[in-house]
Amino acid sequence: MMFWRWWYREATASLWRYLVRLSQYLADFFSVRLCLSTIFAVWRRDELGGENLSIQERFYVWTLNCASRLVGFFVKMVILISFCIFYLAFWLVGIALLIFYFAFPVFLLLMVVFSVWQLFQLFI
Repeated sequence: MMFWRWWYREATASLWRYLVRLSQYLADFFSVRLCLSTIFAVWRRDELGGENLSIQERFYVWTLNCASRLVGFFVKMVILISFCIFYLAFWLVGIALLIFYFAFPVFLLLMVVFSVWQLFQLFI
């Protein structure tokens, strides 16, 4: 009886904490908080200043700054979309693991009972 209490209470809680910590690591690995806070910032601080320039040069600087922001936006969006895909796949595998984890001892016990029943059927 102690095994069942341990398996379904303590070990399950440990497995759940492990999955939650691993999902937090996944979010940290993809730098989700940084990407979300700087989604419209320039890419790698690649920004030009435009003091005492002609209108044509200011337009050129403005165009390059907008292009740098677009590059930063698209790179961060690709990172965030990749994170969402990996995060979803991680939780799908994690939930499948939890279902298998809950069912395994019962399945193992049923297999032993079925094997013993088959042995009795063989000798009858």
